[in-house]
Amino acid sequence: FHNGVAAGLRLQPFISNTHPKSNFRRSVCITRTWIVYNRPEVPTPQHGGLLLALGLQRQLAGLAMTDIYEYLTLSHDPTTVGILLGMAVAKYGSCDAAISKMLCLHIPALLPQPFAEMEVSAVAQTAAIIGIGLLYCATAHRLMAEFLLGEIARRTNGDRMCDREAYTLSAGLALGLVTLGKGATIEAAGLGDLHIAQRLHRALTGGCEHQKAGIRSAFCCKTTEKGHGMRGSRVREGEYINTDVTAPGAILALGLYFLRTNSTAAAARLQLPDTSVLIDTVRPDLMLLRVVARALILWDYVRPSIDWVESQLPAVLQNYMRTLKASTSSKVEVSVKIGYDHYACSKQSALQSAVDWSTIRQTHANIIAGGCFAIGLRYAGTGCSMAAGTLRHFLMHFRALRGGDSAPVHEKVAYESKHIPNIGTAVLDCISAWRPDQPTLEICLGVISVSLGMVMAGTGDLGSLRILRHLRWRIDEDITYGTHMAIHIAIGLLFVGSGRASLSRSKRAIAALLIAFFPRFPQNAGDNQYHLQPLRHLWVLATDWRGLKAVDVDTDADASVPLQVQLHASIDYVGKGVADSLVPSQSLWVMAPDLLPPFCDVTCVQVVSERYHPAALHISQNLQHVSSISQHLIYVKRRPGYLSYSQDPYALRGKMCETQESRSDTCTLGVLRVVATWARPSHPFAGKETGRGSESVD
Repeated sequence: FHNGVAAGLRLQPFISNTHPKSNFRRSVCITRTWIVYNRPEVPTPQHGGLLLALGLQRQLAGLAMTDIYEYLTLSHDPTTVGILLGMAVAKYGSCDAAISKMLCLHIPALLPQPFAEMEVSAVAQTAAIIGIGLLYCATAHRLMAEFLLGEIARRTNGDRMCDREAYTLSAGLALGLVTLGKGATIEAAGLGDLHIAQRLHRALTGGCEHQKAGIRSAFCCKTTEKGHGMRGSRVREGEYINTDVTAPGAILALGLYFLRTNSTAAAARLQLPDTSVLIDTVRPDLMLLRVVARALILWDYVRPSIDWVESQLPAVLQNYMRTLKASTSSKVEVSVKIGYDHYACSKQSALQSAVDWSTIRQTHANIIAGGCFAIGLRYAGTGCSMAAGTLRHFLMHFRALRGGDSAPVHEKVAYESKHIPNIGTAVLDCISAWRPDQPTLEICLGVISVSLGMVMAGTGDLGSLRILRHLRWRIDEDITYGTHMAIHIAIGLLFVGSGRASLSRSKRAIAALLIAFFPRFPQNAGDNQYHLQPLRHLWVLATDWRGLKAVDVDTDADASVPLQVQLHASIDYVGKGVADSLVPSQSLWVMAPDLLPPFCDVTCVQVVSERYHPAALHISQNLQHVSSISQHLIYVKRRPGYLSYSQDPYALRGKMCETQESRSDTCTLGVLRVVATWARPSHPFAGKETGRGSESVD
């Protein structure tokens, strides 16, 4: 299935205004005839993946409903998932009635009672419910929002529904998509009587099932009472809400509902526990999701610094970690429990005997990983050097905690301390005391790796690639399929679009990245218990093609030209600084072809070279310039008597000409001819660059 998606993604989406000289986005139109002709006689997972890829490329809308019916009647799960998700993505945010009916037929909760007993596979139900969210994305559709809100806390219908965690998570994500960023807007006025925030808060904190949270709708009460009649043998359903199932979806739904609203009241519902007793009541992995959801809400308060990540830790947790570090530095005996590398201090004290140190370590690691994942979402596709440095710092920290690599720990720390300050001593002191269990450690490594890939997407950053290659080199029984998948996702993000694309930071793009890179990785390729694996490909919806190349108008060939990019004054991800001293910079100097910042942040792109005539694209002032930059091209014209950067990249031949020029203004050196001083045009940037020369016309 994944190979089929990869093959389909090689076809670029159809863009009607693609310029013929722009090689960055080859326009391809896939017809219905081509899709039907390539349908195999026996359904295969590869073709199901191809259907999903065509939907991600907006090429699947040409299929007729009769073709979709033929696919669905095959009763082949990969094909069914591919066609459901593909058609939902192809009609992204359109509220198409025909596609909505097709998706609802695969959700038993939306069918009348005589038809609710139909056998629909768990993966098909999960794909259909996330398809509802994609189809009604950012529409605040009341009926679907009410239904999805009830599905988060709905009890199981017997033993037929497996992978219930993935279904509930998809319901929460779908609710977040339908109400994307509407929490503090006037568009949410029609949803006020649903009390979405209150009911989501109750789903993530728990409580008695019969206790009301605000005014409950009749629809939700009917659904809940209907679910009481069915019992399952896998999970015992008591009178309290099972937060182990409902909390992940509710947390992310609340974060997407208030996305970028900076609502402190909504963020307070996701407050981390601040006492040791409360810490024991919340699963450590849910701490990670709470940190991410709070960052989605308080979007403007996220900072790409180490101090910001560590500030997410509650004070009581920081005190416990200092105690562990102090016990290690004072050489207290530590006994290792072989099963999970569980450490127990031999020093007898009332405090230590009352604290579950394993939970403390797991909670600390998950909160740090959540802060890194929040930075990855906040600065996705920006190439922010400070955010990348922060993520590398914590990636080195967890890599040292993992240990077991070929080189000794002190040698690795000494090597990394040359590139990342203030890591050597801290890591050496905390290796034995702060190390959580192996599964938690691998999840944190995967989450931070993906976060680093999101920030540096499309840049091909060499420093990040070195670290990721070192992480993927380890292969043993403790390294699962999910760990390798996360690291390879990060490597792929570094070179997305062959360096010609990056990731967008729009609301829909952030939601797609959150769904695709959900921080819970599978044990094997078919593990859909906690997250539907085909959803990992939704990162394509966040792809932003921003590569820009210069074309010489005389030769119609690509040219290497230095450009100056002017940015808006509010941009905070481009600057020079360390620690928290980030100084915004409103100008970038790049060499085309290169990957530009998001076009919505760019005000002007101009040529700054004495070898080429001045040219500028004022994106914020001229609509024709906007059309030109959308084609990923800028046309330049070389001045007479100057060599191109491909012919003379270091201006060496020009310097030879200048040396001979002092002897004679008409001297000729081989194939080069010196241009007289009076023939050279002046330029305000002429003092910064050399490289004058001309091709011989003799």
